[in-house]
Amino acid sequence: MTLTMNRAKLRELVIAEFGPRLERLTPAGAREFLDRLYREFHRAVHPPGSIIEIDESARSYEEIMAQFFANALETDAEEAALMLWLYAFEQHYATMQEEYTERFIAMFEKPETESEDENE
Repeated sequence: MTLTMNRAKLRELVIAEFGPRLERLTPAGAREFLDRLYREFHRAVHPPGSIIEIDESARSYEEIMAQFFANALETDAEEAALMLWLYAFEQHYATMQEEYTERFIAMFEKPETESEDENE
């Protein structure tokens, strides 16, 4: 993966989106930001109308992630730092969003009553 930006540009985008201390950051906002950023990366490598050739030998998510981390060790320090920061950012806020979803669902679950327990 070759990123089309450096740390200063990513920092500028993050601050513009979420504020200097990330005070406007939410799990949904993080997801939207990453979706836009990844779209930009994709368009830089694959302009609209270009043919995309997939040459993927990994057969599982575990193999894909092993390749990702191996690539991070083989690339220059700044690009590796960006790759790993984006991955950690995405994973953290995805986890938070899942937790919020579980809490929201739990608020609307019908509690079991004693009469329901007796019928079973």
